[in-house]
Amino acid sequence: MGEWKTEIRNELVDVRAEHVARGHLVQLSTSHALARGAYDALKIHQRHWARAYCAGLAVRAAILTGRASAYLNDMWVVNTPLDEVVLVLKSVPPRTTWPSGVRYLQRSLPESRIRRGEAMSTASPLQTFLDIARLDGFTHALVAADWLVQFGGFTPVTLQDLVEREPRFPGKPAARRAARHASTLSESAPEAYARALLIEAGFTDVRANVKVTRWGYRVDLLIDGWLVVEIDGRVKYDNETYGPAHKALLDEKTRADRIGNAGFPILRFAPRYLETNPRDFVAEVRARAERGR
Repeated sequence: MGEWKTEIRNELVDVRAEHVARGHLVQLSTSHALARGAYDALKIHQRHWARAYCAGLAVRAAILTGRASAYLNDMWVVNTPLDEVVLVLKSVPPRTTWPSGVRYLQRSLPESRIRRGEAMSTASPLQTFLDIARLDGFTHALVAADWLVQFGGFTPVTLQDLVEREPRFPGKPAARRAARHASTLSESAPEAYARALLIEAGFTDVRANVKVTRWGYRVDLLIDGWLVVEIDGRVKYDNETYGPAHKALLDEKTRADRIGNAGFPILRFAPRYLETNPRDFVAEVRARAERGR
């Protein structure tokens, strides 16, 4: 587990304890909170993880599922707003008693679809994917599906077969479509999400991590065999992951020039842009595609 998770755990405040001053706390569940300064310092995915974790601490029998479960199971997740933490329970409490930002699903899960932990239980990665399809639709489900076929022990074929064998449930068409498009070539959640958005928008030829030019450069997405879409995070220029930032910039300039000169125009987007402006992302790609080479 990442060190930041341990730090969050260590900084949690149990608001059920007596004499807790709540004035400078951000309450993440009915049981736990973080100091405002500590919460504000977290990145978005860390805030979502903390919220999911605290929701798990606040319940006993309920099982976390959906995107909250994906965060806790270290699956790929898109950092769009986490409006609800979803819990599965055989007998759910009256809706009027549900805490703000919590939703219950009434059903029983077989043990094979549950991951038991010391502090809480989550849905298995497969069940998490199916519930993401149910709750969040195709674009989020494809991100989870790409993770499953790369790190979850499934192949695209076995995942498709498992989805088909599932009894009918809300979201099965989205799960079926995500399994059909699942790729072992995606390298990150933002890349998978970008591909999902474009497929959802009607693009029919969107390939992940394709080699182009005689230098064999890999591009994140290639549309219709000629339009390159790159999803660039800041890690590329953090002075650590890819060496000194100035060298990374020069290397990237050389790469972009060679790809462009070979007839492949490049569109670049930050992951956060996809998460906050998915429609604009699709519109910009469509506009460039319609202009042609």
